[in-house]
Amino acid sequence: MKKLFRVVSLSLMMSLMLVIGVRVVSAQGTTIVIGWEQEPSLLSPVSDMAFASYLTNFYARDIIAYYGNNAEITPIMIEEIPTVENGGVVETETGATQVTYKLRSGMLWSDGEPITTADCALGHRLYSDETTGAFQRGSYLEQVASFEVIDDLTFVITYKGPFPDYLVDATPTCGFPAHKIAPLLDEGKKLEEMPFMSPAGATEYVGYGPYVFEEWRVGEQISFVRNPNWGNNPWEQAPAIDRVVARFIFDAAQMRNALEVGDIDLAFNWPVSDAGAYGAIENVFVWSTPGVFQDALWLNMQPTDPSPASQALADVNVRKAIIHALDRQKYINTLLDPDGTLGIKVPANYFHPNWVPDDVQPLAYDPDLALDLFADAGWTDTDGDGVLDDGNGNPFLIRTYTTTAQIRLDFLTLIQADLKAIGVNMQFFGVPGGTVLFADFEQRGIIATGDFDMTLFALSFDPLSPNLGDLYWFGCDKIRRPGGGNGYGFCNPEFDALAEPIATTVDPDARRELYYKAARLLSEAQFWHGLFPRNTFYAVNSAKFNPDSMVEMGVLTGNYFNRVEYWTPAG
Repeated sequence: MKKLFRVVSLSLMMSLMLVIGVRVVSAQGTTIVIGWEQEPSLLSPVSDMAFASYLTNFYARDIIAYYGNNAEITPIMIEEIPTVENGGVVETETGATQVTYKLRSGMLWSDGEPITTADCALGHRLYSDETTGAFQRGSYLEQVASFEVIDDLTFVITYKGPFPDYLVDATPTCGFPAHKIAPLLDEGKKLEEMPFMSPAGATEYVGYGPYVFEEWRVGEQISFVRNPNWGNNPWEQAPAIDRVVARFIFDAAQMRNALEVGDIDLAFNWPVSDAGAYGAIENVFVWSTPGVFQDALWLNMQPTDPSPASQALADVNVRKAIIHALDRQKYINTLLDPDGTLGIKVPANYFHPNWVPDDVQPLAYDPDLALDLFADAGWTDTDGDGVLDDGNGNPFLIRTYTTTAQIRLDFLTLIQADLKAIGVNMQFFGVPGGTVLFADFEQRGIIATGDFDMTLFALSFDPLSPNLGDLYWFGCDKIRRPGGGNGYGFCNPEFDALAEPIATTVDPDARRELYYKAARLLSEAQFWHGLFPRNTFYAVNSAKFNPDSMVEMGVLTGNYFNRVEYWTPAG
């Protein structure tokens, strides 16, 4: 939800590499055709469409990239990641974070011009001057105090205060060639008004990446060919595939059929419900990578329903008992991953695994322990009817809400059966998401007002930073009031107090201890329990291309293909 937009805008910012160039004629050789379910009308960063951002992976690189399932930060245009240890990050006299970047020598734009800090200075101009164009700036204006060019390969950026997220937020860009963009800005043109931002001018783009535009046939496809000025430096992997085509296919069934008949070689971003159909296609390899959402069960810590069963949820051991009764891995294997080939596991914590200590694990399936915990809390089957009660004739009955998404309703059907097996009754309801489940407090949204015992929904996390932000979902002052999403009533002043130091502690080891503490506090409260991760799914023709060279896709919405140059043909 809210955090997703921050991650998306970040991935867009890191993809700004669009410039005027010359038409490139396609060379003969290996071509991979990728099914593309949405066609942007303009290119990123002017377009905020995810499928525009994906395209930049083929022709654009910036100072750093986020590689693999753990979003590992890797230097691209710079010699090394600046850190406190290597002297690239220092604290000024006022306590502000100052970062020195050193560009690699020998990089060329695809028109042959050298890349220098003049391009980085242009990036600062674009980010800091809102008159240059309407695109995602993140918190750059809010966080950056100054930008200084030292020489052709060195520049320094100073923030307004301590800022440990300098690599993932308000990060400088060197992805705009000054020799092409600056003259147009000086003429008064905004970025979105420049001719190369539309399909008609796409063949005039050049950038710093493994491919360049070959052709954009509106309504049909976009194609790229090798960049002649990429691959001449040790850090630039020359592509093994000569040509990449993004073919527009807007219907899900047509996408599968196109892969089956060989019209495309790679399909992605399809729902898990299609895994069986894709896996049944001959010579097709199916896999998945984690996304930035994971569906979870949220238990109400401060119940509003006066019934004894609802009020019992205030007891942490009752919340644990409910989860111990659920065989969550069985649900995944039944509904999402029947043969186990996708490797989908129960999420351990709300935070991305990057920010979770190893000792934080999902509660195990243990129905006997669940019954013991219920008994300790005063809930047993006193009348022999198979339903736990409090001894006063009140059965244990809870209400669960989710959206109308079928996969969530299917999960709740299995959950209902496991709970019934130990004597707990659960009613569940699928309701409209935006207008009912996620509606604001003023509109009497179910989550915002806490009108539930348990709910199932997905909340995005940030794989790049543990920053807790304004604690919208977890703060004590966000419980059931306007401007807050904390309807389940989690309140821990110690957790709230971690937000400021996590946001400002630059030392990575000290910061790690802080966010590990935050992850443990969430886990100990036992109100959030992972159900299944919202993975991104892929299927490739393994007779033509080597899946082993492709499986490490990105975790962010805008970096799935930023290792495309490492893909190889089969054999």
